[in-house]
Amino acid sequence: MSEVAGFFCQKQNCAASCCGAFDGVSDRIVPVGGRKFKEIVLTSSDLERIRGSRYEDFIYIAEDGLGRVKTADDGVCLAYESGQCLINEMKPTICQCFPLYLDVFIGLCAIKDCSSVTDGLTIKSYANEIEHFLEMCEFWISHYRQELDKLRDEGGAK
Repeated sequence: MSEVAGFFCQKQNCAASCCGAFDGVSDRIVPVGGRKFKEIVLTSSDLERIRGSRYEDFIYIAEDGLGRVKTADDGVCLAYESGQCLINEMKPTICQCFPLYLDVFIGLCAIKDCSSVTDGLTIKSYANEIEHFLEMCEFWISHYRQELDKLRDEGGAK
């Protein structure tokens, strides 16, 4: 029995780059909390890695205190140039877990816009991306726990 080949990012050979404009996975969902799908949010470890490096000019801290990668108005990553990621050696966690997406109804999914996504890929196929995906999920869980704790402290959440 032959094994299914693992997921392989095509990088600059990709016709539908994940580094390009992104507006969410569906027009039927909206972000809660005012963020836009076009924002590339950084984890604390991403910030630690990139701060003080030669790539620091590609990141900033937003008003909500979260780090982000700078993007053009259409959401294209400013570290993406001529089909290549200029910060690839310090690629943010969110970029390393693409094309994975968590749907609370079905679980782990892959975004079909990625040309490397095919039917038949397994958890084993995405093992590397899942590691980064879990780190990103842990970041968001921690973020929302802190937000809820603040609300409770202010008497605004039960």
